[in-house]
Amino acid sequence: MLILFGFFEIGAVALSVRQILKDGLRGPWAIITAFCAASLAIAFALTCVVLIDPRPVLKVMHTDITGAMVVGAVAMAVVSAIAGCSALVCAVRKIKPWIWSFVLLAVACAFQGALMFYLLFLH
Repeated sequence: MLILFGFFEIGAVALSVRQILKDGLRGPWAIITAFCAASLAIAFALTCVVLIDPRPVLKVMHTDITGAMVVGAVAMAVVSAIAGCSALVCAVRKIKPWIWSFVLLAVACAFQGALMFYLLFLH
């Protein structure tokens, strides 16, 4: 399940990066997409590192696994809300190329936040 989720997140980030490269990094939609995709990629990398060996990450952050996962889950909830609102604005304004990028990012960020809470209670 985690492997399928990883492929989904990689696909969401890849689609967003493809859209940014296609339209260029100008305009608010590209900047918001870049922010959402970067934070999703960082959170996914943090989760993978914590699953493999959490000691180096926790030593740098000066915290325990609880603090790291709570901060990550809250950050993913905020990014998911930003991407969801951006998708709604794009749908209302009928900006078709960006709608799917934001929808996939919103869903992927919500799942990433849920995974971080699951890992929090698992440990």
